[in-house]
Amino acid sequence: MINNEKMKELVFNFVYDMALNDATRRTNASNLKNRIANIDGIKKEILIYTNEVLEGNYPKHCNVIKSVMDIVKDKNIEGFTFGNAQKLVNMTMKYLYLSYYNNPEISKYFRCCDAPMDSIMMTFVYECYYIINGTDSKKKGVSNPKFKREGWSTQETDKEYQEFQIAIKNIIEKKKLGISPIEFDYLFWDKAKEAKYDSEGKERRQDERIKYVAKILDEC
Repeated sequence: MINNEKMKELVFNFVYDMALNDATRRTNASNLKNRIANIDGIKKEILIYTNEVLEGNYPKHCNVIKSVMDIVKDKNIEGFTFGNAQKLVNMTMKYLYLSYYNNPEISKYFRCCDAPMDSIMMTFVYECYYIINGTDSKKKGVSNPKFKREGWSTQETDKEYQEFQIAIKNIIEKKKLGISPIEFDYLFWDKAKEAKYDSEGKERRQDERIKYVAKILDEC
């Protein structure tokens, strides 16, 4: 009979593997996933982080991403950037959240986690921020989103990532959504994809996309 600890291990292994697929899908190196998967230290760092979250210790999220990058650099692995590392950590936590969604005593601890950063959400968050805060940069108290809408998998530092998270928290606060960054990703990712691409998979024009995003915000 499988005990609770063994089941937790199996669940973590499963979500980690799915997250690793997501984190390496955009890269050209076909063996990058296997190279990362074979480094026990990376998986161990993320497991330690997940346990701290589940225990309600509210660890600093960006620290584990930087720890992963320290291991990557120490092992001289090329092609795995900060952008890949944040995707690995954040998708692990996003998938793991499903196991505890109906357990409010534990799911509340996931509020310390960040939202995964990808091209779809970067575009959506950028335009949400504009719509909510106003597009007139001369207006008092209004500023542009600080992150650049560039490829998440090529980012080498946490600068754009941190500003992306700040923008999400701004949107949550201004819209009074009362949700965590991870829940923000669950709530909007599919809608954000529809806003960016039409039914044929073609990217919408910016003016069309902004109208679509504005409609999404009006409905939430």
